[in-house]
Amino acid sequence: MYSLIDKKEDPAIMAFKHLGEIKEDTKQPHSDWAGAMEVYTLTENGTDTDLVVEMDMDENWQDYFLKTWPVALEKLRAIAENPETKMITVQTSLNAPVEKVWEFFTGPGHITQWNHASDDWHTPAATNDLRPGGRFSFTMAAKDGSFSFDFGGAYDVIEKYKQISYTMDDGRKAHVYFSTDQNKTTVTEIFEAETMHSLEMQLMGWQAILDNFKKYTEQTKKQ
Repeated sequence: MYSLIDKKEDPAIMAFKHLGEIKEDTKQPHSDWAGAMEVYTLTENGTDTDLVVEMDMDENWQDYFLKTWPVALEKLRAIAENPETKMITVQTSLNAPVEKVWEFFTGPGHITQWNHASDDWHTPAATNDLRPGGRFSFTMAAKDGSFSFDFGGAYDVIEKYKQISYTMDDGRKAHVYFSTDQNKTTVTEIFEAETMHSLEMQLMGWQAILDNFKKYTEQTKKQ
């Protein structure tokens, strides 16, 4: 896209007027985006700052932006509140309706079946009190019995079929977003990285668990 800055009032407002699209380094002669506005408004709220994004769009793009804006804004929030924080995002798309995906993602009996990054690990026990303030705890263990630990935390936000946000026991934040497109569901997880392991290792581990979730959910019939 290419645009003009239509309004700029530091530190409260930034507005863009979109002129069109660029494809293969060439401005396109016609675009549905021509004249569309995108406005960011910042308002102080005590010691906090509220950010509101308003955007003109064709209805064909509405579902896309309702899915992607929350993810982008959550990353912005984390960076603004703690510039040293590193955020990691993993994602998978499943050929399953959101009702089934939600049940398999949150049900303790299902969690024990898919919550592992490699075949030599498993989750022998899981508890999940799925409500704001409720706690969860997943026992993750090596199958040879050499090591185990409990991964736990408390829920901050629960929006059924849409969002799960929680705080891990070590204080890190994580957010899970569910978006639907007909009979397909996309699950996006954003979490604050820890400092003990590399970002690449954490990305690979969480993505492997999410890939196992996709495989289990697609291959297992809902009871």
